Amino acid sequence: MKWIQSNLEDWVHDLLPPPDYKKEREDLERLVFNPHKVDISSETAMHPDLADMFNEYLAVIGCKDFVVRYTDSHKSTRTGTVEGRERNPLKPDLAFLPTLTEARKAYEIDQRPCKKEGKDVASRPPDTSAADTPSADGSLAQLNARMTWALGEVVVQVRHGKPRYPFTVCRFLAMSRQQQMAREQLADYALEIFRHQHRQSVFMICVCDHTARFLHFDRGGAVDVSRSFDYTEHPRAMGAILYRLFGPGSNGVRRGHDPTATIAQPDDAQLFRDLHKNLDYATNSTVVAALKHAATENWPIYKISIPYQWPDGDKQEPVRRNSTYPISTREFLVGRPAFSSSSMIGRGTKCMVAYDKTAKKPVFIKDIWRPDSPRLQTELETYQKLWEGESDVLKAGVPTCLGGGDVFYDGVVQHTRTHGYQGHLPRIHSRIVLKEICRSLETFKGSFELVIGVSDAVIAHERAWKLGILHRDVSVGNILLLDFGEDRVIGLLADWDLAKTKEQLEDFSPTQIFRSGTWQFMSAQLQQYSDKRHEVSDDLESFIHILDWCTYKYLPHALSSHPKNLADTIRLLYDEYAIDDADGHIVVRRPTPAKYLAAVSMTNIVQGLPNGHPFTKMLENLHKLCGEHYQITRPPPPSVVDNRLPSASDASSIASLSLRRAARSGGTEIQATPHNPTSRPASASPSSPAAVTGTGAVSIPQQSSPMQDHTRFREIIEQILDKVEEDKCWPPMKKSASQARLLPSSKNTPLASCIGSERMIDSVDSDSESEVDKCRASDDDNSDNACDSEDADLSGLVENERSA
Repeated sequence: MKWIQSNLEDWVHDLLPPPDYKKEREDLERLVFNPHKVDISSETAMHPDLADMFNEYLAVIGCKDFVVRYTDSHKSTRTGTVEGRERNPLKPDLAFLPTLTEARKAYEIDQRPCKKEGKDVASRPPDTSAADTPSADGSLAQLNARMTWALGEVVVQVRHGKPRYPFTVCRFLAMSRQQQMAREQLADYALEIFRHQHRQSVFMICVCDHTARFLHFDRGGAVDVSRSFDYTEHPRAMGAILYRLFGPGSNGVRRGHDPTATIAQPDDAQLFRDLHKNLDYATNSTVVAALKHAATENWPIYKISIPYQWPDGDKQEPVRRNSTYPISTREFLVGRPAFSSSSMIGRGTKCMVAYDKTAKKPVFIKDIWRPDSPRLQTELETYQKLWEGESDVLKAGVPTCLGGGDVFYDGVVQHTRTHGYQGHLPRIHSRIVLKEICRSLETFKGSFELVIGVSDAVIAHERAWKLGILHRDVSVGNILLLDFGEDRVIGLLADWDLAKTKEQLEDFSPTQIFRSGTWQFMSAQLQQYSDKRHEVSDDLESFIHILDWCTYKYLPHALSSHPKNLADTIRLLYDEYAIDDADGHIVVRRPTPAKYLAAVSMTNIVQGLPNGHPFTKMLENLHKLCGEHYQITRPPPPSVVDNRLPSASDASSIASLSLRRAARSGGTEIQATPHNPTSRPASASPSSPAAVTGTGAVSIPQQSSPMQDHTRFREIIEQILDKVEEDKCWPPMKKSASQARLLPSSKNTPLASCIGSERMIDSVDSDSESEVDKCRASDDDNSDNACDSEDADLSGLVENERSA
């Protein structure tokens, strides 16, 4: 994530242009924003004075819809969005919250008078009958409040002194660990608002003693940060910006809300909350559980409007490229997302179980911010090709896309505003509607169901390739299980937003500067060589990593009774990476050797699987196939500082001694992955000299890789399934959900096995802020000695505003 600083006036002009300059000028000439004295002896001492100031300024500009509350003492409850976490530990210091009665019920708590730093921070009981009004002396009585992310409009981070303040006076970005963590916290606040609300952007205020900065977050990969100013000396500047945010003429859209998603009417909200009780869905436990999750308490219900060429009446039909239906708008009710991206970087994927008010049926909505490029096809266009001439989900092998497209409002597409700073593509807000509500692959009930799910996904992948489409993001989260009745299940290959056509794959110029895909399941060659073209073999290798990952996490093996060693092994194989920050600006992940060693292994890397079991045999044969592929393509092992593997005594080794010998036996000749040598320049090879050591030659293999197409890969799986069908028996291999729950997790060593796989798009979605902070932000004047405090008279902020 990039942090970009700009002058305060430029920040306001670019991000908060007024709807009417003349009216604003007239209003601000008559409004008086009195300076406030703030006790800066400690952070908690600052809170009452700052809240008084913000609330007084809101009253001055005539805003009765919002009030500022202390939120530093009470966490959000029952609204956690990370899987398995029901309590959200984040709690900003102050928050602008709505004054509507229903909203107040959600965030107000029992008040008890108490003293903090000599100040009465909770002096009166809650009153939900009306908005707060100033007392006789013009101040506002203060209340503690529970941080409710679904209602937070603008949050405020308060810091006393420089050690924990995320920015410095002269060099903008502070690089101490505490200060980096303060920036991480700001990004976490923005992320929680994006998760809980339907937003285009988020505004934030960061206060340090007597200075303040305004921040703007969106999905463009950068944060717009204003230069600091002294709000006690320039109260008019603070008041003018709050006027832009909350004054007359302001609305939710100006503050970053998505106008196509609005709070549902009470009747619609109650309808959605009761859907899981509907007897029509009683026989489908997956749909019932999904609807119940979507109706989680304290999550507001929204109504989303999606225009498309919807079929007449309440019909549901797959998308077609040459549809003759006129454009119409359907309304969908949504609640708590089934999935929400855990990073501010990337596409910000949000998936929601929804209710189609026209068709009167539950559906699934995928909401993303896609890169805007004519060289990339949209996911809707990909589904149109995949469903061309097909009407049966069993044959298509992919979810049924019903409609959707880019999100427009008043004829203008919703797009990011900060992309230009980092050289990233602009991002466009997009949604698609899917018919099926499925289970994730991780919910497989036994090893046989796991094989069925992956086998069906491989078949769907092969069918798409024959149609000229390569998925390019095969991961455990993109394979779904669809139940048919009580004892039948099929696998669907979903999430085609990174797919490319064969023609696009032949274009070797990069669309973006970072590798796309999901790091945990990306092939070893794609991880190591940034200029390697994505090929069928890479996706097939990803299927093997999925099987290994699920086996480690859920099935019985040698490490099942050793959760710490199991966690170390999973982290080593799927999560660890090295950071390449050679030029001081671009942060790129580089793999450790473990993934490569797993790929070249000619045997199972998961030790201790039941001997003779068909699953064990299938997995071993797939690893042999992948090993043969690497023997032919023969890239050298990754060159990193730490070239060790966990010792066998730790029970954390990922393969036998033969696996280590395989790595050592690699020759010095560098070879490229198989493809048509006449269609690709040598410089674009995955093992180009520049990509490895800067010297050497590229050699094209003389024989074809066994993974250049799906034939042998699919045969291995089908042989096992044919044998099972013939014997009418699959030996038991019990799945253990408790095994996965025992895996430890920590912020410093995140485990995909515990927190779910993270998609790495454009700068990799699961990068922590401390890592991406290594992308140095640029001061406007590029001067290390230029102080960022505003010397100009900020009381004339609006008067000095550029004309429209």
